[in-house]
Parts: sequence; C-alpha cells; structure tokens
Amino acid sequence: MVNYGKYIKINRYLQKKSISELCDGICTPSTLSKIENNKSNINPKIINQILERLSNINIDILEANTNRLKPLKELFIQRLMLNLDRSDLMAKIEKEQSNYLHSEYILFFYIAKLFSNFDLYHINNKDIDEEALDLISEVIEFGDFNELYFYNLLKIIRYKNTNNRLRDFKKIIDGDRYGWLSYFYCDDLFHSGNINEAYMGTKKCYELACENCNINLMYGCLLLLGLCSLELSNSNESVKYFKKLENLAPFMKYDINFVINYNLGATMLEKKNIEKAKYYLEALEADKYAFSISSFSYYETRKKSILVNIELYNVDEQIKNHFY
Repeated sequence: MVNYGKYIKINRYLQKKSISELCDGICTPSTLSKIENNKSNINPKIINQILERLSNINIDILEANTNRLKPLKELFIQRLMLNLDRSDLMAKIEKEQSNYLHSEYILFFYIAKLFSNFDLYHINNKDIDEEALDLISEVIEFGDFNELYFYNLLKIIRYKNTNNRLRDFKKIIDGDRYGWLSYFYCDDLFHSGNINEAYMGTKKCYELACENCNINLMYGCLLLLGLCSLELSNSNESVKYFKKLENLAPFMKYDINFVINYNLGATMLEKKNIEKAKYYLEALEADKYAFSISSFSYYETRKKSILVNIELYNVDEQIKNHFY
C-alpha cells in the first residue's frame, strides 16, 4: 500500500505550507494530521483534493508511479549497500525524475542523487551535492530506514579532510559507547517495571543509534520500544516499531520474526501471562525449520529454559506437553 501520508507530509514541508493552509476548505487540520500519520481511513476524495492542491496529481498517479518505480529503487539500494557501480541505474532514475517526485520515493530520489557515483571508500571521489543534502535535511525525519541510514552515512564520509573524518569517527565511537550504556540501563528499567521511563529513555537511545548508523543498537532499541509499547497497551505503536525492526532484516544475521516471537514469549512469561507466552512460543515452534541450525540451536536452548519456568508455574499438563 502506498504511504500517502509520507508523500503529503514531505511535500508540505518542502513547499513550507502549514497544515491549516493546505487543508483549508477541504478538511479539518485534525483530519489532515491523521492522513499524514496514517492513523485513519480517510475518504479517498479528501486525499485526492489534498494531492491536487499540493502536486496536481491524484491517488491513481501516486500509486502507479510508486508501484512501477519500486523495482528500480530496490536494485539501486542493493548496489549501494554493496558499494557497486550505480551509474547505469542512475541514468534511468534521472529520466524518471518527475515520476519519482510524484511517488512515495521522493526522499530516495535525492538520496540516489547524492550517491549516484560516490565511492564509499574514497574521500575525494566526488563533490557532495550540498543543495540536495540541505533539501533532504529538512525532511529526513520522515524517511524510512534505508533513507535515514544512507543520509547519516553520508554525513560521516563527506569530509575531504582525513583529520576531520577521524575526529568524526571518534565521536561516533564515543556515541556508541554512551548509546549501549543507555540501552542496558533502559533494559533494566523495563524488567524492573519502570515502563514509562524505559520507553522514553529508549527513544532517545534509538535516535542516537540512527545518528551513528549503529545497526545493532537500532535493532535492540526497536525491540525494546515494541515491548514497552505493548506493556503500555499501545498496540499501534508496537506494530510500528516491530515493522521498523523488519526493515533491519537485510542487515542482520537473525530472523527478525523469530527474534520478536522469542522476546515476546519471554517477556509475557516474565509477567506471568502464561497464555500469551504460550502463543508466542507456539510461533517459535512452528517456524523453527526456517532458520539455520546454528541460529536455531541457541534459541532452542533458551526456549527449553523458558519451558522449565512454565513448569514451575504449574501450568496444566496439556500446555506442557504441547511444547516438549
């Protein structure tokens, strides 16, 4: 499904329009805010009116451009991750500039321009397009994982002066150290029942992880944020964080769904919610053959320790037998 909210929000910011200005005569500011944050099923007629005023397009055009351009976008990201030549793809992307700017991939288009021929291993390979970088800076907060990752990566590698780069990397290392200490502190808060404090601290820790492009720390923070959201009875927030966690999958050696189910099961057990623990551990059992032996053996061992705890809680024999 096309993210209409992201497209509208980014364009509104780039055109420096307020919510009240854009929705005047179409809908209430509250309705537009819900559209931008994908929080409500809105009448398509309203969305079409907003798109018409903003970019002179409609839902059909936005969906068609987004769906058609997706394969080219994904191929470019794959080559960028591997630092392979992207010049042939960039030529195709530039021919589609107008369509990219009228799709969900506006931010991607400008990220692609910045990385069109930029060799990640050479400092002076290409001058950075400062205009494109400044434009992205205004709306990067609305970017997806890849857009955020490569934007921050560019900030690290952009310096022509080696000393500046080394100094910047030292800041990154220091930031990582602080980030991990903060994460473990928030994890302790979560397990001691201070959920609100854990949630707020982990959000700050996640922001630091994104700034430093620390994939492992981002992974830990997103998982903890999802668990905190569940404890706070905010299922919509938890789904959002777990979805972001799935976006990390290409960079992680773990199966994300397996990790989520394991942690949810363990957390529910810790809270003595046996039925929910059973539900998530059943999912582990059903999916175990999809994982490598080395990955599975670790979690299988941990799962058995959980089952021992279930037995200590005197769960009825039928539930115990289901897991063994």
